[in-house]
Amino acid sequence: MARDYLKPDSFDKTSAFEFITGRRPRRPKPWRKKKDSLQVHIQVKDARIVEYEDYIRSPEWRMFRHNIIMARGKQCQSCLETKGRIDLHHKHYKNFKCERPEDVILLCEDCHMSLHRSWRNGSSRKGVR
Repeated sequence: MARDYLKPDSFDKTSAFEFITGRRPRRPKPWRKKKDSLQVHIQVKDARIVEYEDYIRSPEWRMFRHNIIMARGKQCQSCLETKGRIDLHHKHYKNFKCERPEDVILLCEDCHMSLHRSWRNGSSRKGVR
C-alpha cells in the first residue's frame, strides 16, 4: 500500500515529472514556433530555387535566350563587351516563365556578378534598365 504512488494509474506524465525531478515541467519556448516557420520559409525558398534552376535548363528558356541574343547581338548591355559568356538576367520575376524581351537584359559574366554582389550589399534594384 505504501507504494501506490508508483502505480501507473495513480499519476499522469506531469505529476511523474514533478515527482521525479521536484520541479514543474518547462513551458514550450515561443521562439520554437518561429524556428518552425523559418524552416518552412527555407523549404519554400529551396523549392523556388529548384523550380528556377529547372526552368533555366528547359528548352523553352534556351529558345527564349537564343532569340534574345540573336535579336540584340552577343553584347553586354552594360559595358558593351562582346567577348566571353553572355548571361540573360531577369530585371524582375513578375512574368516568370512567361518573360517578355523587355523583362531581361544581356550582361557579360563580370557585370552580372557585380550586379548581384551590389544587391547583396544592400544597393537598390532600381538601377537595372
